[in-house]
This record gives sequence, structure tokens and C-alpha cells, in this order.
Amino acid sequence: MIKIVFHPDSDQEDYSKIIGEYEKIWKDDGKRIINAIEKYSGLKFKENTINAVVYFGSLPSRSRPLSLRANVPTEIRPGTLVHELCHRILAGNKVKINFEVHKVLNLILYDIWTELYGKKFANKVKEWESNSRSGVYKKAWEWALSFNKTTRASKFKKLAKIK
Repeated sequence: MIKIVFHPDSDQEDYSKIIGEYEKIWKDDGKRIINAIEKYSGLKFKENTINAVVYFGSLPSRSRPLSLRANVPTEIRPGTLVHELCHRILAGNKVKINFEVHKVLNLILYDIWTELYGKKFANKVKEWESNSRSGVYKKAWEWALSFNKTTRASKFKKLAKIK
């Protein structure tokens, strides 16, 4: 299993509670998360260890370096972690997407979230993402979810050029 080591951004804030929450998500669900991402993407993770920086800020979480916002609602954190790991599996496999990356990512992300945590959770995180950035995420979600699950999977493989 991939080892994720969570680090505070600095010693200026107390990140221990939030880091503990991310560590618990990974300890409890890490294996299932990896399996679901690999299943839906058709790819394998290339990394064995990932360092994650937990920070307070207004910039969104990022996949490289793995940077997870501390000021994301607690119930959204598993979704954020899965989202960023989906970006990492694509990058780790040198998948180049010549299309809007979140449109392509969302073709599998919703189904991964649903498998891991249920449809109610997937809808909640999708809504949170849709309302979080200048319409880019909302448009990506609307586009991806305009297709059924089978079509989403097929489109993902085609657009990500996965055989």
C-alpha cells in the first residue's frame, strides 16, 4: 500500500487535529481508495510514498506536491484526498490529457466516490466542488454527469488514451 506522510505547512498553526483526520482517512480507507482509483482508471499507482502538506489557505488543494487544505469542511476531506490522488495516478502514468482535465477526471471521480462512500457523499462533494471555483468545476461536473456510468467510463478511457 502507498504510504502517505502528512506534514504541517509550518509551525505557525496547530495542524495536529486536521493531520490526524487525514491520517485516519488514509489508515481506514487507503487500501479501498487505491483499489477504487485503479479499478476505475485502469491504471496502477507508480508511487510507494507520498508526502502531503496540510495548509490553511484559499488556494485549492493540489496534487503535485500533494497539498491538502486544512480549511476544507471535515466531511469533504476524503473527497479532496481522492480527487488529488486521481490526478497523481494520471501524472504517475504519464497520461497527457488534451482536454479540460477536470472534465476527464470527473468521468471516473463521481463513480469512485460513490463506490467508496455512497451516492449521498458523492453528490455532496460534487456540489461543494461545483460551488468552490469560478464555474470551472461546475461546468466540468455538469458535462461529466450528462453521461451515464458506462458512457463515462468509455469516454474516460478514450480521452485519457487508456487501452
